[in-house]
Amino acid sequence: MQWFKNMKIRAKMVVSFLLVIALMAALAVFAVVNLLAVEGDYKVAIDNPLTVRNSIVGYQTNFRDVKESVAKMILYAGIDPQQCAALADTAKTSFANAISSIDAAAAAIETNPKFTREDKDKRLPNTVAIKELANQYNTQILLPVAEAAIAGDREKAFAIYQTDAVSPTIREKTNGMITTANETSEEYVTDAESTTNRTVLLMVIFAVIAALIAVVVALYLSGYFSGLLVPMTAFLTKAGTKGDLTLLKEDQAGIEAYSRNTDEIGRMTAGVVAFVMRVTDIAKELETVAGGDLTSDIKPLSNSDVMGNSLQKMVGNLNNMFGEINNSTSQVSAGAKQVADGSQALAQGSTEQAASVEQLSSSISEIADKTKTNAEMAGRA
Repeated sequence: MQWFKNMKIRAKMVVSFLLVIALMAALAVFAVVNLLAVEGDYKVAIDNPLTVRNSIVGYQTNFRDVKESVAKMILYAGIDPQQCAALADTAKTSFANAISSIDAAAAAIETNPKFTREDKDKRLPNTVAIKELANQYNTQILLPVAEAAIAGDREKAFAIYQTDAVSPTIREKTNGMITTANETSEEYVTDAESTTNRTVLLMVIFAVIAALIAVVVALYLSGYFSGLLVPMTAFLTKAGTKGDLTLLKEDQAGIEAYSRNTDEIGRMTAGVVAFVMRVTDIAKELETVAGGDLTSDIKPLSNSDVMGNSLQKMVGNLNNMFGEINNSTSQVSAGAKQVADGSQALAQGSTEQAASVEQLSSSISEIADKTKTNAEMAGRA
């Protein structure tokens, strides 16, 4: 997943959303394809067996009309030849319609996409047999009865009509085909319902998988962003409000891991890490200066390095100031020494003067004593 981490944030978002959209599109396509398949199954289940059933019912209806026309021709035989002829034409038309209906049923069976060749070979012989029975009825019953009825021979027409052994077989086979068509339709409907249920289940599973993938992508992106922003925000808040630049080991490991990525988050993290390291170095240099060590040599990163240039300038100014103070102290020390020497000389002169004064005082005391003595002697004198 490193390739994904190194992608731009915009590319990450685009890829993630495209993945979700692709999943939704695939789900939509899957749903449409399966719904069309289900629709096709239902269409086959309804149209094809229904066509067969309706064709057989149409055959039965037309064949019933044929038999009804034959029966009426017997009634009109010898009474109304023209009516018999008209009924014969009606019977022939109904017979042609019946043949068309059985041909339509055979075509529907042949074109059924769900039928195998075995299924077709099992059903088509019934249509052939019914068609042959219809032709047999036409040649053995319909045409002879029509001919006898038009000729006015009712007894012959009725005798021919009574020899009909085809109709029960036709009825049996057509009813069997209708039953088979109904069973086929029910089977198709059951299969279509199973396909529908299976399709719905697959769509639900596909939708759940797509939703889970979308949630995983969302959680991954949120975790990717919050994994850096949370410790970074906590650190910057602590640094801005308390001035504390310490970084927990686990947060430091996570931040360093993010800094190895080449996307915007990685570059931002690398920049923040470099900034924090620079601020930490400046803080250490300040601690060194605060401890009284002005030998620190901070190197600015560039002319725009405000903190580095300011710290370098401050250290230089402090060194200059303390150098001037040191020079002034040396001068004051020399002056103080000169003052001390002068004071010592003055003290020595004062001591000598005090000794002279003491001698003078002694001399004056002696003079005073002698004067007093002289005065006493003068008084006695």
